[in-house]
Amino acid sequence: MTEDTTIAQKILRHLDGWVLKDSEDDLTINDEELSEEEINRLFDGGNKKVYLSEVMEFYEEAELEAELITGQLPTELNEIGIKLFYNGIYLLTASNLWNKYNVRVNEKNTEGEYIPSYGGLLYSRALKKLKPLTKNTIIGLSGTS
Repeated sequence: MTEDTTIAQKILRHLDGWVLKDSEDDLTINDEELSEEEINRLFDGGNKKVYLSEVMEFYEEAELEAELITGQLPTELNEIGIKLFYNGIYLLTASNLWNKYNVRVNEKNTEGEYIPSYGGLLYSRALKKLKPLTKNTIIGLSGTS
């Protein structure tokens, strides 16, 4: 198992039923009717199948977002801080993946009003892990009298 696969599994555990998609899982459907095998492959109990490359792309974006939120690099943190930091990244990644595939639309096929979703809950959980790691930068006036 590669390091990327391990990271992806830590992310997907927050998304019930989501699994990594193998390249051979792709279905090419030319007929209007699906074969029994194609139907079984589509409905194999997986809520959503995603490629490892897509999960890792979202992971890299979440890593940058976590660095912006905290104002720190993981190398600047102690062991406990590093665990919190990466758990926050896993949650941010899961939130962003969820939001990509679970957009609510109105009857005119345009985005409707924002409705708090599971993606928002994951994002809140990520912030709870990252906020304690935020580097406080105080910008003040020099003491002139």
